[in-house]
Amino acid sequence: MDWNRAKNYTIILLLVLNGLLLGLNLRNHINKRLSAAEVNNIKTVLENNGIAVEAEIPRASENLSQLTLSGEGYNLFELVNIFFEPNVNVKRTEEFNVTIFKAGSKTLRINGGTIDYTDKDAAAASLEEAEVTAEGYMDIFENLFPGFKKEVEQRLENGYRIEYNMYYKGSRCFNNICVFEFNSEGMTLKLKYSEPVGFTGVKSEVYTADVILYSFMNNIREIYPDEELTISEIALGYYSEYEQEDTEEEALPYYQIRTAEKSECCYINGYTGSFSTD
Repeated sequence: MDWNRAKNYTIILLLVLNGLLLGLNLRNHINKRLSAAEVNNIKTVLENNGIAVEAEIPRASENLSQLTLSGEGYNLFELVNIFFEPNVNVKRTEEFNVTIFKAGSKTLRINGGTIDYTDKDAAAASLEEAEVTAEGYMDIFENLFPGFKKEVEQRLENGYRIEYNMYYKGSRCFNNICVFEFNSEGMTLKLKYSEPVGFTGVKSEVYTADVILYSFMNNIREIYPDEELTISEIALGYYSEYEQEDTEEEALPYYQIRTAEKSECCYINGYTGSFSTD
């Protein structure tokens, strides 16, 4: 037997097999995209279970790593300078883990990573006026809380709501949100922010949206067995269920799902499909 020729054939065969395996891996990666038929199928399943879909269903998926968030507390003096005028007598009190500042019609409450602010003199007569006020605050916040973009503005029964969501290197950070609400009693602001440090760990496969929607359907029906629901938003980003003050935390890829009928957001882990609400 010509051993050199056999050895060369073996090497060529291994190269061909490696090429085929690489091609299959690339094909599998490319095929991690829902077809139109698969999108229609999951819509039909949801509708048969009393859940309409008005949001666009993401068709592509991707491999994502984790995102480290810093849980360092806010600088209280910087916040006071933002929300209260200079030379105003601001009263500070403590209630359990909440620090409260008050002056005139304004109240600022800081509880860990959450800021709640009320100004009873900041009522808005129109959505446009509410937008101007909200944009003014977001311009001031830019240095302390960068990366926010306005994504929701709506008329409520008794006022207006404007929501800003935060992005880090193109990825949505669901833990970071700023919501303004205006009504006849003034303005309220709710801000949550954990500073993104960077992506960590190996990129892992994230479930496609059809798997996520099956998980949503099964779990939401345990909470609301009979109500008609309408999915108004489906988004993929990063979320941490275990927010901790003064320490770093790992945010994982999650899908956020909102319904038109409910105020809470639903979160489904992109790695495992597990379900939670805020």
